[in-house]
Amino acid sequence: MGAVVSNSVVNTQHSALDSEPVTSLRGVGARNAERLHKLGIQTVQDLLFHLPLRYQDRTRIVRSAHCGRVTRRWSRAWSN
Repeated sequence: MGAVVSNSVVNTQHSALDSEPVTSLRGVGARNAERLHKLGIQTVQDLLFHLPLRYQDRTRIVRSAHCGRVTRRWSRAWSN
């Protein structure tokens, strides 16, 4: 059975993230806050909802036939 959370608790948590500055996070000082501000990120909520436009999976490791050693290469899957 799942936990039941009242709307007042959810709204309180939501508003807390909306008003919490990114500088309250460990590792985010003045320099990082300025960089994030240039991206339009000022609150923790802004940071959580800042999603990437695209993603390249470069984690597949394949053996290269040219040199005989394991190298990292990225390739696109082509459909016929």
